Amino acid sequence: MILLSSTVIGMFAPGDSMVLVPLALGLLGLGWSAALIGGSALLTSSVDPASRVALQGATDAAMNVAAAASAALSGVVLGVAGFAGVNVVATLVLVPLVVAGLAVLRDARRRVAS
Repeated sequence: MILLSSTVIGMFAPGDSMVLVPLALGLLGLGWSAALIGGSALLTSSVDPASRVALQGATDAAMNVAAAASAALSGVVLGVAGFAGVNVVATLVLVPLVVAGLAVLRDARRRVAS
């Protein structure tokens, strides 16, 4: 929800806003950190301790590659469509992830209730 808030604010913020653009970017950083910490905690608690370090290293490497590619592509999108365009693309990536996460949460709650 933090990341979604960031992208929605970023989509509608004027590119020269001295309040909304920093707010969107601040929420982006907060959401990124929350997702990284939460994801790492879930990963380390759900795998065998013997494979935990190797898996954490592999996921960190994959995340860094994805971040580098996203940073490069976001520069192109920023140049073509502006700050709002970057946020539209981010939302298009984020919404399916939110839907998938909610589906997993719903299934987990059903299993616990059973």
